[in-house]
Amino acid sequence: MHQQLFLQQLAQLPVAPVPFIDSQQCQGFKVIIAGEQADVTPAARFLAAGGATILELVTDLALGGRIPPKLAMLLEDDRRYDALVLVSRAELSLLEKFKQYRNKLYLYRSATARPEQVNLNLLSDEVSRRVMSQQFYLLQHNCYLEGFSEEAGAQYFHPIVHAVAGEKILCIGPYLGKPFQAFSSTSGGDFTAHCLEANPFTYAELCINLVSWGMQTKVRPVCAGAWSGTGMVAFASEGHTGGGNVLALDSGRVVKPGEIDMAIFTYAVDDYVRESGFVPSLLESGRIGIATEVVKGAKDTIIRHRPKMILLDYPDTEAIALIKQWVPDYKVYYSECGRESYGVFFLSV
Repeated sequence: MHQQLFLQQLAQLPVAPVPFIDSQQCQGFKVIIAGEQADVTPAARFLAAGGATILELVTDLALGGRIPPKLAMLLEDDRRYDALVLVSRAELSLLEKFKQYRNKLYLYRSATARPEQVNLNLLSDEVSRRVMSQQFYLLQHNCYLEGFSEEAGAQYFHPIVHAVAGEKILCIGPYLGKPFQAFSSTSGGDFTAHCLEANPFTYAELCINLVSWGMQTKVRPVCAGAWSGTGMVAFASEGHTGGGNVLALDSGRVVKPGEIDMAIFTYAVDDYVRESGFVPSLLESGRIGIATEVVKGAKDTIIRHRPKMILLDYPDTEAIALIKQWVPDYKVYYSECGRESYGVFFLSV
């Protein structure tokens, strides 16, 4: 019954899918191509062979960051170009970023490997598969039907994956600390936690909140981020997500003044666990767009200690496939948790 209602509502939406572009329709088009380096170059050759004029190739997009200023200026004058072509396996994230240019937005067909289908097949229950399938379909069509899922759930109160008594939690990006209120609720106040909060201004408010809640003996806050590697990094757009265009400052690249917004220290989870001696039984990453990088840096911890995990990310994230590759025994659940453009993956062994 619910599925029939969903389909009826979906049919009434006045929103068309973002179209694909091919060589037959791009004759005479002035095209801007944006995406990942490995995909952008062959797409440009293909469209140019079909008669398109390639105005710009953009490969420095950051999923959690803003549109690069040079590209934003180019897109402002919509008389200069006929099509903005997105070429990326992370098309979901890019569609959201470029939705204001929807009237000239296209996808490049060969780049769409449908990674959400991979994640769909990795989910452990029919409810998760239905919720993810519906949410991904709506997001692909750049629309959202508020409350479409009866199984929306709550991020920290999943029936299987939640904090229990005695839980040791490593929390990535707790923002102002609300996750700890939920952890305290489900564990009966019996938990210990370390958290990495990258933004120093947010970190200060987080510490104030922890003291006001009487949690200063339960939570050890660290003013640092979590990424795939340990070291000093710069963010071209840090924002609320903790994502952005990450530049490793020790990579030898010359970073120009004004090119970055913030420089911070980040840990790979594996390095933090080794240095601190704190081995989590629950790993939570609450910032959208960074789950894959966090997971890459936690490979050893995941394989050796198999913590439960709560990961916010887009349905097409690569993080889940990586985890299942390392530890096939993980059971994976998914809920959109009331989020309009992404959901939450819950994992347990």
